[in-house]
Amino acid sequence: MTGTATRASLLGQGALARFIADGHLAAHLRRTRLLYARRQQALIAAADRPLKGLLDITPDPGGMHLIARPSAAIAATFDDHAIAAACAARGVSVSPLSACYSGRTKKHGLILGYAGTPEEDMPAAVTTLRGIVRASLS
Repeated sequence: MTGTATRASLLGQGALARFIADGHLAAHLRRTRLLYARRQQALIAAADRPLKGLLDITPDPGGMHLIARPSAAIAATFDDHAIAAACAARGVSVSPLSACYSGRTKKHGLILGYAGTPEEDMPAAVTTLRGIVRASLS
């Protein structure tokens, strides 16, 4: 190997070690787990009725997103890239699930992130998503 190796600064390592040793990291992780669990439940609740029959949402015990797969009735014509682009144009950020697959066989759907979305903003985002998915059917 050539070149110079970069090393972590020694200045912050002591402070980080103290932060961890004093239990602050564990407390932070507990708070964020609770926050993300609340946000996940808020998104599931906001999406339950509006997306019924369009997208099937799978709860996940970990992580900061949900997977929304097209229902059987719309799966054949579901274009997750087009829907993600239309959502972005309306200020709603979703990612196409098919982008996570390589090769010819890809599963289509949407990745719905909730970590950075306040719970009170979720119903409006779901309403926008529903309108875009419905418009893609015609």
